[in-house]
Amino acid sequence: FVRCRYDPYHSHHKDRNWLRSFPRKGGKGPEADFDNLEAWIDRFQDGDWPPPSANWTWNCYNPRNMHTRFFGTECNGAGEEECTNPSESVLVTGNLSAAIHNVFQLDGVIVLEFYHESMCVIKFDLYGKLPEECRADSQRKGPEGHKHVSHGLPHYSVSQISTDVVSKIRSITQDDAILY
Repeated sequence: FVRCRYDPYHSHHKDRNWLRSFPRKGGKGPEADFDNLEAWIDRFQDGDWPPPSANWTWNCYNPRNMHTRFFGTECNGAGEEECTNPSESVLVTGNLSAAIHNVFQLDGVIVLEFYHESMCVIKFDLYGKLPEECRADSQRKGPEGHKHVSHGLPHYSVSQISTDVVSKIRSITQDDAILY
């Protein structure tokens, strides 16, 4: 939600239809964002399925088992944008077994919550040795050199989200939880 709300790439602030329909009551900031997050999740939980068009997702991503769809869907020649933000013509439910199989075919996976550690594992795999900043005895501990782009978005913790909203998120990401 935050990426769709604040990132200039997704937010399409010049699109009047987007401005009228995207959940944005109460301005900006944590309290308003959490209320709007619930309205955004409700759209995917209760809305038409499959979505009638990419505009249905406000030209942003569709969070409903997004990773399972990405790793477990054959897009029948559609481009990445069409596959991850599908219209009627693309299969929109991912196959969990195929997604798990495909993830295990990858050479590496970066886990956001362990970004620094993930980068260290990938660098070790690529170069055959652990970089200095990744060594336990290093004076240069930390994510120096491991650039993580935040896109200037506000940072919220899941602990700030109400249990009702977390339950709604879990209801549309059950396969993603297994895949993770």
